[in-house]
Amino acid sequence: GAPRLEVTRTSDVDEAAALLAQWSGARDFGLFAKFAPDDGAFAPRRVVLLGICRYTRVLLLDLRPFLKASPEPLPRQIAEFLEDKRRTFYGMGLQKAAAHLAFEFDAVIRCVDFRVRAWPQLSLGGGLYGMANRYFETSFERPPTLAKPSGQAVHAWLQWALASYFMMFFGPPSEDWIITRAELFGAGPMYLRVEEPKHDWSDAMEEWMLRQRDRLLQEESDDDEV
Repeated sequence: GAPRLEVTRTSDVDEAAALLAQWSGARDFGLFAKFAPDDGAFAPRRVVLLGICRYTRVLLLDLRPFLKASPEPLPRQIAEFLEDKRRTFYGMGLQKAAAHLAFEFDAVIRCVDFRVRAWPQLSLGGGLYGMANRYFETSFERPPTLAKPSGQAVHAWLQWALASYFMMFFGPPSEDWIITRAELFGAGPMYLRVEEPKHDWSDAMEEWMLRQRDRLLQEESDDDEV
């Protein structure tokens, strides 16, 4: 199972910033985002919690106090930590979380999503918990929901532990694996965006649209050959 984890769960900006300051020199982290339950309404699900882990230290940052009817940027101390280009965040399914951070909170992170591009040796079957059990020879079971802080902390730790394991045994990550801004744009919530973002998405939008066009043309070409 997981080691004994030192967990801070908070929505207080100063308390979170104090822990992040202790990580000021660190470069690699596990990250996951918890989304609000689907209420069936025609609206994007909001990110309500971030889990950030390095070694056995976990920050569970409750974002619910920061959720407004119109999305607003994260507090400066949190955003600056996340957006520091010297840092890379790792996780399973991280592209969606990163896209929400980019558009819902105007914070663009450097991240590697194990599902999108990562170490070619990876065997992805079984998702995050299946990978952990395969590589660590453990018997983790994913909880039905990530409602409890204990489960959230383990989920964050697994992202970090797997990334650390892969770097140790498979080598350093490639810069080519970083999720691109065009990919963030394509995965971003269409109707849930900060009104006046500091990031310019025009180039990313153009690149994403060109990729969609090329994909459609390729599909049409493949159909013609059948």
